[in-house]
Amino acid sequence: MTDLVFFYGTLMSGFKRPGRSRIDAKLTPVGRGSIAATLFDLGIYPAAIPASEERVLGEVHRMLDVDGVLAALDEIEGYRPAQPDASLYTRVETPVTLD
Repeated sequence: MTDLVFFYGTLMSGFKRPGRSRIDAKLTPVGRGSIAATLFDLGIYPAAIPASEERVLGEVHRMLDVDGVLAALDEIEGYRPAQPDASLYTRVETPVTLD
């Protein structure tokens, strides 16, 4: 598992997403980046779906406490490890291109 995390949408710096401030001290900014995905507008939030032909832009951070950051992100994003099918999102490991 990597110690890098990619944010797009309201998890990016500056959006003041509720809960994000709890993990800021556990993150070191690396820079801008992108992933092979396409965005879908689901109304109240965007969803990135893996796609080889398109790129989603965002920012990359190094997690200083991987388990703590991922647990907080799961809570913020509504991921239920015991019930992945009932979750709002799925965590995926995907290559990140640094810009």
